[in-house]
Amino acid sequence: MTVLREASSDSGPKVREDSVVHISHSEAPGTRLVVAMGTEMVMPEVERLLIRLGGRGARGALRLRCPPAGHRLLSGGGAAPVARHVEVEIAYVKRSASDAHGGLFSPTLAQQRYHFVEGIVERLRPETILDVGCGEGALIEHIAGMVEGSAPGDRRGIRRRVLGVDCSQEALLAAATNLSRLPLEGFRVSRVGSPRDFFNASRGAVLEAGLMLGDFSAARAGLPEGWEPLVGCDLVAAIEVVEHLDPEPLEAAAPVLLGVLKPKAALVTTPNIEYNQVIQRITKKDQQGRLRNPDHRFEWTRAEFQGWARSAAASFGYSVEFHGVGHAVQEEKALREISEQQGLPSSAGVGSATQAALFLRMQEASAGDLLPPARP
Repeated sequence: MTVLREASSDSGPKVREDSVVHISHSEAPGTRLVVAMGTEMVMPEVERLLIRLGGRGARGALRLRCPPAGHRLLSGGGAAPVARHVEVEIAYVKRSASDAHGGLFSPTLAQQRYHFVEGIVERLRPETILDVGCGEGALIEHIAGMVEGSAPGDRRGIRRRVLGVDCSQEALLAAATNLSRLPLEGFRVSRVGSPRDFFNASRGAVLEAGLMLGDFSAARAGLPEGWEPLVGCDLVAAIEVVEHLDPEPLEAAAPVLLGVLKPKAALVTTPNIEYNQVIQRITKKDQQGRLRNPDHRFEWTRAEFQGWARSAAASFGYSVEFHGVGHAVQEEKALREISEQQGLPSSAGVGSATQAALFLRMQEASAGDLLPPARP
């Protein structure tokens, strides 16, 4: 069965790529599906998996509620859906003409960032994860996808519980909707009033996700009632969060995340403002001095971020490892042009688009727990 749909260059929010994937299951071995990303015709579960997997040769799996054999594997088909375990391999990726000449990142920056986070999760193998500033549940969805895509007997890190906390009721409602639609076996998501409620309600699912309305900075004055189960959790993740914080909650971030919660590990990612000039050069937009997102309160240089992280690590008994994530397709060309314009040597780099700090509690730290240093 072959299905082809074309996507306009401005369709959808995301990856303007045509990906051919091989889908196989018991009733349709060797199925070939041509996916035009960003259209409403593609099953959202398939699209999310392709976005997570990235480029050619990547493989994954998901539990898909799809029509019986003989019907198209697209949303909106009239037949009653049947749950199947689906194996997916990306055979090739064809960029559109607009992406080939003007695209920034391939895979997208978000993809590259979550691939990095997945690598951290696989190495640390946490059983309990706190997702601070979870937003609409993207990180939880990726972790759920990691579990679903694991081979039998290999959970790629046994993740039993993931609790997402956000101060936005609207974001949590969107997260609940997004996550409840995932057709994953052994995955359960619920809204909870406190971490204690979440842990007490545990029912032994392969992966349990909780969503909670809350402001972590409030814990600086003392651990809120019901938060006790989070102390000493395996991993706290704050993915693209700190740049959204006003001065007071930013000042509370390290004391709460490291000092009060005392996790075995913490991962913080944030934009690298030094890289903005690369983006501006490629997009031909002169936005010198401007932040990447109007909702950002600030963006740090590498020196500023590393200074903040080293101070936090020393204050609360952690080691810290720095990583760079995300490089634009035309980065080298942009750097040459910037060097020529500013009279700087071409070797004067600007780092990566995203910078990350991995904190390990000192008694937990070991060489095997850390990823090898990435490009700064």
